[in-house]
Amino acid sequence: VSTQSTWEAVVSTQSTWEAVVSTQSTWKQWYQRRVHGSSGINAEYFFFFFFFLEEGLRVMFFGNERDPLAIFTGAADNFMRDVAKFGRTRDEEAIAKFADGATDVLVRLYRNFDDSPVDYTGELTQESIGDLVNFVKSESLPLFDEFSGKELRKYEKRGLPIVWVNVDSTEDGTERILAEGREVAAEFRGRFSFLYIDIAVNSEMQGKVGSDDAPQVVMKGAEEIKMMIDVDAPRTSLRAAVERYQAAAEGRANPVADDDEDDEDYYSDEDIEDDDEDLAGTEDAEDEAGDEEEEKDL
Repeated sequence: VSTQSTWEAVVSTQSTWEAVVSTQSTWKQWYQRRVHGSSGINAEYFFFFFFFLEEGLRVMFFGNERDPLAIFTGAADNFMRDVAKFGRTRDEEAIAKFADGATDVLVRLYRNFDDSPVDYTGELTQESIGDLVNFVKSESLPLFDEFSGKELRKYEKRGLPIVWVNVDSTEDGTERILAEGREVAAEFRGRFSFLYIDIAVNSEMQGKVGSDDAPQVVMKGAEEIKMMIDVDAPRTSLRAAVERYQAAAEGRANPVADDDEDDEDYYSDEDIEDDDEDLAGTEDAEDEAGDEEEEKDL
């Protein structure tokens, strides 16, 4: 903006901002009244600049194609206004700065956690509205976050089964459980929500989700899952819990956990070589003992 006073007038109150951004046309009319006479300012670019800095989840449509825009607007109005804020721009300056100069339609999601922004890579057609809705909802919350109790409503609205990982931050192995828990959460992104509870600081919440020990994974819904987490192979334990839940939801037999991958991660090559030497030494001793027995027989 041209002056500090103009900037302060624009951002003076939250209520003013909320009233301003209800529609793009309202913003332009308000903007023209407030900063009339300020030359060299692009109103649409300035609008997007505010949108970009907003808190919470924001989804922006870049481009000027009518049909994809209609799909985007319809999906937002009918399914997702309570999930995120939505905006659109066709301004070349805004596209150059915030959409990497995209020449095709681009839907980009901005958030204040994990990686941001995240681009929607699907189609924008009547048949793919569900894909867009699922994209926004699956990316609307952190991949694997500590649960404090305040976010439960958001996770319920998301509509995905919740994997509750209960840990004790004072115990050894917790760091590995959380690190591998994040990897498993990435594998099942868009199908399950992953949350962890640190019982050292939030033991009351542990009981509310049905956990009675730690480290433990709990799930409710298609089948109630309550399994202890192996601190030497947490990835295997978490996968087993999720796959067991999936099997119950689909009416299949429970899968058998395969912990080979974690065993390979946990044991080093030196450990394996030492084991081989021990086995070789045992075999040599057995051979010598057998020779002595044969000599006695003779």
